[in-house]
Amino acid sequence: MSWNIDLKQDRKNFDEIVIDFLIYDPNSFKVLIQKRSETRRLFPGSWDLTGGHLEAEEGIKECIKRELKEETNMNLLKITRLVHEFVWKNNSVKNYVFQIEAEGDFQGEVNKISEHKWISKKNLREFENDKDMNAPIFETLKIFFEND
Repeated sequence: MSWNIDLKQDRKNFDEIVIDFLIYDPNSFKVLIQKRSETRRLFPGSWDLTGGHLEAEEGIKECIKRELKEETNMNLLKITRLVHEFVWKNNSVKNYVFQIEAEGDFQGEVNKISEHKWISKKNLREFENDKDMNAPIFETLKIFFEND
């Protein structure tokens, strides 16, 4: 799998690399979003994607498999595509977002998320003015559904 991503260079240029992913259900044409609990240090109470920080010497697939298991107790079936990439406002974090397919029943991390939803293209408008939806996540969802 090659997405033309230079992790070695990214590790030099950024303090952190975040690998997020949209868990896509091809039967319902929906993706999973989850709401971070109010006790989280970063983005408390915000809608978010599944994912997390890329560990040192970890590859993208290994990161996705690890984060998927930790955050959802699901197993990776396949990584379909790179959906979006962006740099956080502070310019210290590079964020990649992939589309994946997974198997298993969703079990969110206790104390880390307060709710989750499977959303479709037609549900997306509900989140456009939602105070708990941050702009980069909404933009990523728009890009995903435009290219779906």
